[in-house]
Amino acid sequence: MVATLGTKAEVARELAYRLYTICEHKKRAQKALSYDALVQSWPEITRLACEGGKPGTAQAELFRDE
Repeated sequence: MVATLGTKAEVARELAYRLYTICEHKKRAQKALSYDALVQSWPEITRLACEGGKPGTAQAELFRDE
């Protein structure tokens, strides 16, 4: 999604942060934790999107028949 949105992806991060803040104020801890995790993971998400967002070949090789 980040790769598809390009420069608009930052708006998605801001939305996640805003939703986190709203959940915190409304005492919805479980949902707040989910949004917080998304915001905290954002640098890694954008890094992966810049690399093409494809899963690593090492994982695909786990299920390959030899």
